[in-house]
Amino acid sequence: MLPTLPGWTWKLVRQGEAVSPHLHRAIRAEGDAARAPLCAIARGAYAVDGEFPDGGWARVHAVEILSEMPPDDAGIDLCIELLHDPGVDELTEAAQRTLFRWGDAALPKVLAACETQNSDAARYLAGVLASSRTRTDEILSLLLRRFAADTECAADLAEYGDPAALPAIQAALDAYVVDGDASFLCHQAVVEMEDAIQTLGGVLTPHQIEQVERVRRRRRRAMREAGIDPDFDIDPTDPDVREAFRATLTRVLGEMATPGRPAIAPK
Repeated sequence: MLPTLPGWTWKLVRQGEAVSPHLHRAIRAEGDAARAPLCAIARGAYAVDGEFPDGGWARVHAVEILSEMPPDDAGIDLCIELLHDPGVDELTEAAQRTLFRWGDAALPKVLAACETQNSDAARYLAGVLASSRTRTDEILSLLLRRFAADTECAADLAEYGDPAALPAIQAALDAYVVDGDASFLCHQAVVEMEDAIQTLGGVLTPHQIEQVERVRRRRRRAMREAGIDPDFDIDPTDPDVREAFRATLTRVLGEMATPGRPAIAPK
């Protein structure tokens, strides 16, 4: 395990879910000398026969500590690479947060990678581009191409905030056909397009309003059939409400789940 890396690496890979403040300060005090060891840990260099003694938390901590340092090419490349790791949600989220934090310095590499990466990685990369406050034709063009392929990506255009995307979103909502799916999460693309149009300063036409209302009616009907009150006002700060909603969602997902596989509602 990491025989050529600094002594603090041994401590980091045994920290578990939280890093002690003392160890965190010691690593930061290493400055640029800590970058290569942190990148190695983030890539899983301390795994033994494919297993991580700490459950993989050191990989997450390594990325989070790197995010506190000024961005460099190696760190940006690492974070883009880690977006391909579908088995560790915390690691993927840490890599995306780091790219968010590094902002404009990461954009050229993120833009190039988003053009070529697989769908899951591209989704995270597009989220980084959408969160940027930098307006470029290249970013808008890429987000519009993703939207043309999947209208739920209207959410990225809403986040990006460029009103130049409005004509494309309004045209797509006009052309959208509300049929088929009648679940309580059906036609999410319509919901995303409605929000994007309003966020970008547009106004829904009567036809678009009817599109949205048709989806809402279908969702409300599906919720009633599933035993969920569509008028229930959920206060996310109320623990009892959260638990009641979680119990209902667990039951509904359980009914929808593939036989033999558990259905787990998010906490």
